Amino acid sequence: MEYPDELMPKVGMPHVTDDLSKYSLIRKSNSVVEFDESTHRIKDGCMHEVHDKQYLEWSCNLYANYSIDNLDIEILERKFNSYWDYATAIEPPTHPNQFDRSSDTNHYFIPISKVEKIKIPYDKASNSYHTQAFVHHCPTLCNYWHFEIRWRDADGNPIPRGKSGAWVKQIRGSIKAMIRQHVKPIADKTIYKLGEEE
Repeated sequence: MEYPDELMPKVGMPHVTDDLSKYSLIRKSNSVVEFDESTHRIKDGCMHEVHDKQYLEWSCNLYANYSIDNLDIEILERKFNSYWDYATAIEPPTHPNQFDRSSDTNHYFIPISKVEKIKIPYDKASNSYHTQAFVHHCPTLCNYWHFEIRWRDADGNPIPRGKSGAWVKQIRGSIKAMIRQHVKPIADKTIYKLGEEE
């Protein structure tokens, strides 16, 4: 069993800075994914595998370039989940010691155009501010199409996962509810791979 070549980062591949507003992110879930028929929102408890801190750097993949067929890949050697530096040649993971495939996976989609409009209020030092989501390309050693939904503070600085403070806790507590409003069971629009002509 060979690892999918289309996922591997290769020297010369650029940092993606394109306008991604017409694309969707796809996220794997190891729990049951169900949507409420009346609200069309993902049901409570269907995102419980995500720790609150992870929402500050929420791991996803760029749909189409990363296909549903790739969701069953399970990386067994943790080093491959490290970020790629855009300069180092990487050998793909090998089966069965470094990766395997599992049939027990679910998924949902997050339209990038919706995510990038999300603003969350927070209080810091008796003042009120807003944090805004942004989608960041951060390929790993085994997945060039790995992206993260991250958040900037009022000064425009990214808020790292390890950041602490009452204001950060307040933000984390709001992110899940906000994102749940935009998670969908299908991709938002007709999807083309990044770089393809429509």
